[in-house]
Amino acid sequence: MQNAEQAIPDTKLTSDSGIQSEFEEYSILTDSALRKIIPSGPAILDKRIQPTLDFYSLEFLSKACLVILGTRSNAVPMMALHYRQHISIENESCLTIKGLPNNFENIGNTHTFASLFIIVPGIGHSLRINGQLENSRQQFRFHINEVYFHCARAAARSELFDHSATSNLDTEITEQTIIERSPYLLLKTTNKHGKTEISPRGDEVGFVKLINTNTVFIPERPGNKIAVSLRNIIQCSDVEILFIVPHSPYTLNVRGMATITKEPILLQLSDINGKKAKVGIRIEILEKTFQLDKNIEACDLWNSEKFENKQSLTPFSKALSSHINGTGLLGKATHLIVDAVVKHDMNNLY
Repeated sequence: MQNAEQAIPDTKLTSDSGIQSEFEEYSILTDSALRKIIPSGPAILDKRIQPTLDFYSLEFLSKACLVILGTRSNAVPMMALHYRQHISIENESCLTIKGLPNNFENIGNTHTFASLFIIVPGIGHSLRINGQLENSRQQFRFHINEVYFHCARAAARSELFDHSATSNLDTEITEQTIIERSPYLLLKTTNKHGKTEISPRGDEVGFVKLINTNTVFIPERPGNKIAVSLRNIIQCSDVEILFIVPHSPYTLNVRGMATITKEPILLQLSDINGKKAKVGIRIEILEKTFQLDKNIEACDLWNSEKFENKQSLTPFSKALSSHINGTGLLGKATHLIVDAVVKHDMNNLY
């Protein structure tokens, strides 16, 4: 991590004498306080969540490569899987996962809340699956509760599939360089019932700010206003981050306690083209795991020769509108509206 003299000046951020109360002054601790800053999104978006795998999600999975798995248990950190090597479809409500490390045995035979985040090489939008992981007869079964698509804004902001052929990491790769050079990360949160979510965050390289050796700040960019991750943090502050650097097999897991904050000094640091984040996530680090991830390496995710042709997949806006209002006349009418909104969002990332 960053040395103290290299960290963001934090005279207003960390101290033993009265400064903590100033930090708390800027904390967002309730859903109503959050909604004063980020108004609620349209209720119709709730219909985007499907209870099982359907045509569009199966189509996406047929092209999938990298899968990030996270569980409620802190004993099993978020990890990368190679879809074709580790996951198979049992039926529309269940997946089978093989090749998990020994620490997953801690899950036992009970169902543990878990989430999957699925990426197709060269495709900006992604698929999120929430459910419960069961250790059954020496294999793991993922029982599906929710399936929905996630927009391409995080991938676009980070230029996830547009980086040059080198990772630009120094020869000495450290926790600090991973954070400083990562334009893309996966954030795992948990709500008060223990249900997990994995959500992407992406931006310019260095968008995650090191406040000091034990604290980081992630600016929150415009989204669909459902704010699942932020609302989860208000309910349960325990979070985990998986930092990814394009063209590098090295990743960094960070587990910590998160707070939603509107601290002016941190929001000022998030300024891009004159636009600041309205809020961000401040994380006090409890544990870090730095690793060479062989599954990230095996996915060869940034090899442009393996990028999926966008024409081979149903466009995000069409899949989303079909999930909201079906494939009939209402769904087709909805597609025109959703497509216009998606194009606007992609042209206005900040």
